[in-house]
Amino acid sequence: MSGLGASFLSPEVACKALSPIEFLDNGKVIAGGRSGKYQFLDESRIEIDFGQGAGIAEYKISDGKLSLTTSTATFNISCQFSKSVK
Repeated sequence: MSGLGASFLSPEVACKALSPIEFLDNGKVIAGGRSGKYQFLDESRIEIDFGQGAGIAEYKISDGKLSLTTSTATFNISCQFSKSVK
């Protein structure tokens, strides 16, 4: 998860660091003022890389909300983001 910038942060701080998050059609992600790249690995996992090593998270979209969850031996982070209409 170091690629997501959350390896030394509490779950609350890590989620705020990724907010707001926007996924563009060209594989670019913008989150918390940083840009990077993303790719879907399968129907439930996404890889996000902000240039410091890629992180893999499970994702779920339900009721207009995106949930990103990642776990390691030392931490578990789960963030939820609501869809915004522009």
